[in-house]
Amino acid sequence: MDTKLGGMPGVVRAWPISFRPPDRTTLWRWLNGKSQVAPKRILELAGAFDFDPFALFETTPRAYAVMCRALARSIGAKDASPLGSDLRWLRDFIAPNEEWPRGDLATKFFGRKWRLKHFSHTALERQNHFQKVSITAAPRKFAEPQVWHFAFRGHGPTFPLWTPYGFIERKADEIALYHFRGYSTTVHALPDARNFTVETWFGTAAAEFRVASLHKFGLVPTETADPSTPCVRFP
Repeated sequence: MDTKLGGMPGVVRAWPISFRPPDRTTLWRWLNGKSQVAPKRILELAGAFDFDPFALFETTPRAYAVMCRALARSIGAKDASPLGSDLRWLRDFIAPNEEWPRGDLATKFFGRKWRLKHFSHTALERQNHFQKVSITAAPRKFAEPQVWHFAFRGHGPTFPLWTPYGFIERKADEIALYHFRGYSTTVHALPDARNFTVETWFGTAAAEFRVASLHKFGLVPTETADPSTPCVRFP
């Protein structure tokens, strides 16, 4: 907050233009843990700091797995759980949709479009294997985290929806992977590292994959990867 935005006044100035910024007392209480940020304001706060909203939170492997199970149980439940209400803002990131991620989320809260990359699995020559993709992104100026969201959709009209299945977060010294079934893992990364590798499953059916981030990156499918490059795998 201090180095990037110049303190609380800078946070207020950086607040997404479509929304009224919180007063300084409310902001002080949020930043000092005296009160929780209202769920409806999570995306606004992320926009002010230019963070992907997923990067605003910290968790442990066990806590993340418990949360994923709780969210899964809440699908179709008669009564909405408090957890579901607190995480309602997640819906547009994790729910299958023909438009994913929603373009207005990026423009409304971050003032720009999503960065999108695609790769495909034809299932013609090879099936049932992990495909490597190399992601390249320069470290951000203030060592802020960067997040990549992953989704796939099958070819044909049967189920033409993008289905998100996880995300990856790069922090100053690690790469963390979170699968929406509750699995998570981390690997060490050097602070100035620009590349890492992701492995994702290619099954028996053809599919298209989409990777979305709020910040610039490159992506190239590859058959080989330098063993010294950090690598994470979706189960």
